[in-house]
Amino acid sequence: MFKKKNIPQMIAEELDAEQWKWEICFTDAPGHAKVLAKEAAEQLCYMVVAAGGDGTVNEIGSQLVGTKTILAILPVGSGNGLARRLQIPTERRKAIQLLNTGKVIAIDAPSMNGQYFFSVAGLGFDALVSHQFALTKQRGFLEYARLIAQNYFQYEFNHYRIEVNGKVYEEELFFLTIANSGQFGYQVMIAPDAELTDGEFELVMVKAHPKWKVAYLVSILMMGLVEHTKYAQIIRASYAKVSMRKPITSQIDGDALSDEETVVFEIGKEKLRLLVPDL
Repeated sequence: MFKKKNIPQMIAEELDAEQWKWEICFTDAPGHAKVLAKEAAEQLCYMVVAAGGDGTVNEIGSQLVGTKTILAILPVGSGNGLARRLQIPTERRKAIQLLNTGKVIAIDAPSMNGQYFFSVAGLGFDALVSHQFALTKQRGFLEYARLIAQNYFQYEFNHYRIEVNGKVYEEELFFLTIANSGQFGYQVMIAPDAELTDGEFELVMVKAHPKWKVAYLVSILMMGLVEHTKYAQIIRASYAKVSMRKPITSQIDGDALSDEETVVFEIGKEKLRLLVPDL
């Protein structure tokens, strides 16, 4: 069984010692990764490797936006949405080997009320499940699926007012996702056509629907065909303002935030430099 404590040994075995000099830093509390990443950027470190899931990647990447320091990902989290979207190996040894051979790209850094995210941000049901998932000791897709089933039928739709591309949409929604990479994690694609480098995000509205259609909607999501149902609408944009009838749970890259009533999503000019496979 793989243990995270084995990672330093793997790094010593697989990282090219002639190409790299490195230091391994351990975090001791939520938010510590931000401190370490900021210090690395200020010291002009060439690269910071995030060993974790999308939440850890977010903490570190948010401090590297607009700097010359490169982010690399060693995906040892649960969903690993951004890593999967970028085709970064989830097998740890192969992911470490990628550090020796990868290429650097610059991806968009959208924000929600000023907080960066790189994979997806959302409001509504997915944020609620993300919050509960963070509080459980169990990990993996089955636990995530259990929480979806536990909350689905009692969840109440909310009214959203969305200002985007010069238009106003008034909708009762199940959830709203802003997709940069397009993937929730576990290979579940909420916006298959989302691009990380095009200067826009995809705003995905999943609308109110008969609850008995749960199997249909889940299958649509799992197959990455959300745009083919009448209960969803996708809009490409670089700015959106969203207001809800009542405050609602929000999330960025799988980490739940405080309840929000008005949210602004936007993409600025600053980019995040990221190491990816040279395919």
